[in-house]
Amino acid sequence: MTTSSAIDEPAPGNGGGELAFGDSPDGRSLGAVYAYWNSKRRGRAMPSRADIDPLEMKQFLPQLVLLDVEGEPPRFRYRLVGTEVTQVRRGLSKSDPTGQFVDEVTHHQGTSAVLDHYRRVVAERKPSTDAGTYRPTAERPWVRFSRLVLPLSADGTAVNMLLVALVPIL
Repeated sequence: MTTSSAIDEPAPGNGGGELAFGDSPDGRSLGAVYAYWNSKRRGRAMPSRADIDPLEMKQFLPQLVLLDVEGEPPRFRYRLVGTEVTQVRRGLSKSDPTGQFVDEVTHHQGTSAVLDHYRRVVAERKPSTDAGTYRPTAERPWVRFSRLVLPLSADGTAVNMLLVALVPIL
């Protein structure tokens, strides 16, 4: 079960457009990732992958996914999958899908829901959030999640990568 919402562009003149993600642990984490992404935009619709320095996001790396966007209609290939994300994927046919396309991999919340969310971010060229619940199992460290999907663009126009933060709701 997932719910989602698009995030509007920051209002002009509000000092860079911090979004309100709430004061819960997941809200603070997503807010920090969004603030980092937003700081790298430098007046553009979205930053490029080259603008993103993993060392500057070290505390979030276990919860991040980096996807290549390929072709038309877009397909999404896992480039990087954080260790916490692979732990959450335990019990699926492949817990670390690095190198595979999203549509080739099973997802706890349903592959079509994941693809719809990613396609919307590519089409709208704006960040989007969703949240959902996995079926609990003994090996899964958390079952409720919030996700932030952020577009990246090498040319400033077309989305060629997605940066995804997947954090537990405690």
